[in-house]
Amino acid sequence: MIRYGLLTICYDSLRVVDGLLILANNILGLLYFFDQGFQKKK
Repeated sequence: MIRYGLLTICYDSLRVVDGLLILANNILGLLYFFDQGFQKKK
């Protein structure tokens, strides 16, 4: 039972990390997109 609980905690934290990575990726993509837009305006 304890082992199962630890596995669940590990799995949940992995899902959280995965979500954060996706979020960071999207933010970086947006920043890159805006950066390209600013360079075209100059």
